[in-house]
Amino acid sequence: MAKANNLVTFLTDFGSKDGFVGTMKGVLMSINPNVRFVDISVHITPQKIWEGAFVLRNCYKYFPPGTTHLVVIDPGVGSSREGVIVETKKYFFVAPDNGVLTLAFRMAEVIRTVEIQNEKYFMPEVSSTFHGRDIFSSVAAHLSMGVPVTEFGPEVEQGPSLSFPGIETIGDMLYGKLIHIDNFGNLVTNISPKVLNERGLNLDEILIGMGSRQIMKVHKTYSDVEPGKLLALINSSGFLEIAVNQGNAAKRLRARTEDDVCIRKRD
Repeated sequence: MAKANNLVTFLTDFGSKDGFVGTMKGVLMSINPNVRFVDISVHITPQKIWEGAFVLRNCYKYFPPGTTHLVVIDPGVGSSREGVIVETKKYFFVAPDNGVLTLAFRMAEVIRTVEIQNEKYFMPEVSSTFHGRDIFSSVAAHLSMGVPVTEFGPEVEQGPSLSFPGIETIGDMLYGKLIHIDNFGNLVTNISPKVLNERGLNLDEILIGMGSRQIMKVHKTYSDVEPGKLLALINSSGFLEIAVNQGNAAKRLRARTEDDVCIRKRD
């Protein structure tokens, strides 16, 4: 069990145009003057809970033990959805109970989940539209100072779990989905080498189809092809990715998240 270390990460869809993220950091600093911040991302696509869950899954484990991960992607703010703290063997997570922690739950060693109820750790006035400031940031600040998780409310069962795009096999075709488009326009799929191996497919022998385009080879890195050329590779998170060397695959292919990606063995 890790001890809180004053480090708080931010993962949210608030963006940087408005003052929402800065205000949340102000709350944290007012409560814990020793707090340190790292932005995992403040530019998750608005209301895309599963995108936030995917980004969190890829990033949380690279922080030192005792880190508090503050996740505010909260289209249900002000509704009956609850807020939770999840304590794992190494980390703490503070988030709305809307499934955004689904993938972290699957990977981390969860000790307990607590429903956030103790108003002692809220801001004096709570807006019905900005729980990120008035509840989650305040709770994360106290948590980062070492307040025990059990002080914030009763222990509960794991909450809602998101249904993520699945893998389907029809005949000799494997169908996956685009689940993330990064800042470079790289297209991240939900297909991993493990998924391929389980279906008797090897990276060296597959053909990848997306729309009317086909990719005949999985490369090791972007520079394996000439600038402007389309390619596929296994990215740093372990998923099949479609990219353009020094270009933007999303624009080239007019791609959007949840588009189909099909794979079969080359003839």
